[in-house]
Amino acid sequence: MKAVLYARFSPRPDSATSDSADHQLLRLRRWAGAEERSYEVVSEHRDEGVSGNIGREGRPGLEAAIKDACEQGAVLAVLKLDRLARSVKHAIEIMDVLSEGGAHFASMSEHVDTSTAVGKLVFQILAAFAEFERSVIVERTSNAMRLHQEQGRAMSHHPPFGYRKVGECLVDDKDEQEAIEVICELHERGVSYRQICRELERLRIQPRGESWNHKLVKRIIQRRMG
Repeated sequence: MKAVLYARFSPRPDSATSDSADHQLLRLRRWAGAEERSYEVVSEHRDEGVSGNIGREGRPGLEAAIKDACEQGAVLAVLKLDRLARSVKHAIEIMDVLSEGGAHFASMSEHVDTSTAVGKLVFQILAAFAEFERSVIVERTSNAMRLHQEQGRAMSHHPPFGYRKVGECLVDDKDEQEAIEVICELHERGVSYRQICRELERLRIQPRGESWNHKLVKRIIQRRMG
């Protein structure tokens, strides 16, 4: 079977610990060439300095990889599932495109290969757990705000970042939730609050106010961590 390799690299403060695109592709080549697979690598693609929360439109390397995989009827292989997408929605959209084009998807670290029935099941389970985790976070935030109201404390007229009011209910704001995912991903990698602000501005992710500031970023992270 043919394979198309894809790597996505987001810079970290300590470059010595960063899993560079070159390193990702090197590991994928070894994996593809292993005796039990013996994939023929037909092309390699990469996106540098791009968040996994950004859709296909902002990732030319991913677009090219998907196109090649569909044209070749190949497996689109990544080192880890989050190199493909950090949003369940984006991951499923990409999987649908690959499936319609007669291509497959494989993740080396999670041992997922959708060219097999078991691989398809594993991918669906991983996606379901990711969606469940997100739902738990939303539910926990809503419960905390309900308790806040029951205890007689005044609620702000402005909902917390990531949500908008519909009547008396809080619902997810899609764009702001995606911004939160980017913020948390950068924070997990040890990026400072002020560096996160600069990265958000570089990615043209808009805050509610005029500009990002470290206090807002800190507040978002603390709320997400619960």
